[in-house]
Amino acid sequence: MKQILLVDDDEDFRESLKEVLENRGFAVTAATDGNEGRSRLESQGYDLVISDVLMPENDGIELLVLVRSKWPGTRFLSISAGGRLGAQDCLAMCDRLGADGTLEKPFTAEEITAMIDKLLG
Repeated sequence: MKQILLVDDDEDFRESLKEVLENRGFAVTAATDGNEGRSRLESQGYDLVISDVLMPENDGIELLVLVRSKWPGTRFLSISAGGRLGAQDCLAMCDRLGADGTLEKPFTAEEITAMIDKLLG
């Protein structure tokens, strides 16, 4: 079973996406921000990290840079609605920093499942 770390500060969104992914057969661990995500990564290996970009504390860009430096084999999917910057700008930055994939919020369960299948083979 593929292990996914889901990092998002929006509790309702995080719990809803966690349920969707678990129903599709993934083992999902949730974290509320990049700091908690880092702690989870240090205690367990994951096949994929799905992270929101804009979060308080340690954001998704900092988490992406950390994952690329410490766990380069871990796939990384950046998700964002963009906030003040706009989703396309946020996600383009993540792409340049080494994200394996990006998705703009809102997305459907089918869109994220197809992206995960693409990233994890």
